[in-house]
Amino acid sequence: MAGMYSDNIRNSGDWGGFSAIGYFFGRDLHQALNVPIGLIHTSWGGTPAESWTSEEMLRARLSPDFDKQLDTIHKERSASDQATRKPMSEQIEDWYTANDIGTQVQPPWFEPDFNDAGWKTMNLPCFFQHVGDPEIADVNGIIWFRREFDVPPALAGKDLVLKFHADDNDKTWVNGVEVGSAEGSDVYREYTLPAAILKPRNNVIAVRVLDTNVIGGMQGKSEELCVCGLTPSSSLLPVHGDISSRWILRRRQNTRLISLTIHVSQASSITE
Repeated sequence: MAGMYSDNIRNSGDWGGFSAIGYFFGRDLHQALNVPIGLIHTSWGGTPAESWTSEEMLRARLSPDFDKQLDTIHKERSASDQATRKPMSEQIEDWYTANDIGTQVQPPWFEPDFNDAGWKTMNLPCFFQHVGDPEIADVNGIIWFRREFDVPPALAGKDLVLKFHADDNDKTWVNGVEVGSAEGSDVYREYTLPAAILKPRNNVIAVRVLDTNVIGGMQGKSEELCVCGLTPSSSLLPVHGDISSRWILRRRQNTRLISLTIHVSQASSITE
């Protein structure tokens, strides 16, 4: 998260926005032990404050903003037949079905023959809120990336690896075949591309990224966004650079969702 937050060291007695609970914890230890107490705040918030608030308080103070979600939770908890509950994985797929146009159209956006001519360009890697477009400057949602690459003769018939950082969750296809998925902005993706799904030219990478909070996209260093062979000495294809994009904005349950589709206008080659 370099560049997003800076170290905040306080040694002059001022509060500086530090955790209030942490401050009083340290103060009480200092008073009880009579020794200097150092505090390090390393937490990373991942849940909304409302998730730690009782249902009664939410209904009493924030109705009707959360009534629908609370009714759903209450229904799930009180279901007499536990077997009727859908697994979380199925609920997540239902959410994508309802919100991700890229997998619902024909052909879907991950298919190589999807016509993405005319899409605009975007430079990767970067957070999509940082590209300078006011429509997506403060929006969380779904982003689609597409990119073409060629396989040089030296690597023909061999498995390759696609590597990149995504924030937060992704599902990735190559030539219409799903090659991997992961959750979390701290996971470096390394997806094997079987030789059987590759061809000499115009292989299509499609990556669907869901940004759930703050900023999202395909971030990291340029050299970390690449396709390469399985051995360290193998050739490398950087897949960063000028990427084309299209975005679709809509609202659902008071949440602004975005589908941002990205494609490279010209194929690149892995070079020896």
